[in-house]
Amino acid sequence: MRNGSIRASDADRERVAGSLRDHAVAGRLTTDELDERSGRAFAARTLGELDTLLTDLPRERRRSPATAKAAALLLAEGLLWFAVGVTVVTVAIICALAWTSARLARLAAAAAAPALDSGRPPAIRRGR
Repeated sequence: MRNGSIRASDADRERVAGSLRDHAVAGRLTTDELDERSGRAFAARTLGELDTLLTDLPRERRRSPATAKAAALLLAEGLLWFAVGVTVVTVAIICALAWTSARLARLAAAAAAPALDSGRPPAIRRGR
């Protein structure tokens, strides 16, 4: 528990003002109440004065470090699966292109085969 007679810092005042804004957005404070409490927050000298501005409002749930770590791990796992998916799709495309190229080469060879089987040498064109 904090000692209420300890002097408040600018960061403490900003934190309380931000919390008051969040409560106003959630509909717990009117704009008049927000203005009045924000003015008192920036004029507060001690932590006790800041605490009194929030006593009738529900405490904010803070993210625990474990929750943030779990979110980071989940993001890393998602990126890993994305990379695996991109790799699998890339390999599939390369295999499909290789198979198509091989089929086209066989068809071209089959189309050229009758001319080679006729026994006559292929025509060579001489340019002059």
